[in-house]
Amino acid sequence: MHPSRFNQITGLNKGVVRLTVEQGAVHVVRPHRGMVRVTFGDEVYQLPGGRALLIARPGEAECVWSSCAEGEWVSLRGADVQVAASRLMDQPRRLRPGVISFNWGAVAAGRRCEALVRGLFSSGVGDEVFVISGSVMRAMERVRTNPEVNWTADTLAAAAGVTAATLRRNFKACFGVSISEIVRERRLVWVSERLGHPRELRSISQLARDAGFSSPSALARAYQLKFGESPTQTRANSFSSAA
Repeated sequence: MHPSRFNQITGLNKGVVRLTVEQGAVHVVRPHRGMVRVTFGDEVYQLPGGRALLIARPGEAECVWSSCAEGEWVSLRGADVQVAASRLMDQPRRLRPGVISFNWGAVAAGRRCEALVRGLFSSGVGDEVFVISGSVMRAMERVRTNPEVNWTADTLAAAAGVTAATLRRNFKACFGVSISEIVRERRLVWVSERLGHPRELRSISQLARDAGFSSPSALARAYQLKFGESPTQTRANSFSSAA
């Protein structure tokens, strides 16, 4: 399966399009004009313009488009959609297999996973489609509250109540990166939050130590890469805003 596929449907005359949804794929059917009737298993969905149908489980779908209808169907990797949801919500999210209709407005070209996630959450069905991974959430909370700890997969897994192998797999599935990379991100976010707090009196060097960085320069390099500015600039900007 191609990792991302997009087909524009234009000028159909009661056209019929059949889709095969493979394991691990997500398909979205969306009419821009006219109607489309989607049959998936024993379920039938009538979609006017402005509505969309997410199909996130394997099976065969038949799409019957009204005369002169225009629309699209998009095929994406479920893993990519899952990572996009976790990143956008800043929470570990897992894609629940299923079929659901929702409102989906204008889509930014080239960022279809993010647009899909935003559409689902703005329609009020995001929490139904993407469930929170409890083990990863528990692990991330430990890092957030204790950023200075030298967290490893084993110590976080013990805190989360799962094996290290399970936690590694769950982190990768939700965020697309390793546990160590997320720990580093959480530490940087913690430093950024502290630098923006008007009552934070610790120096940047002290914050670097408290966040578990080997040195202030190590913090500065990682911070610049993530936020596009130095810790000093963040603190100066927060002071300017508070003045």
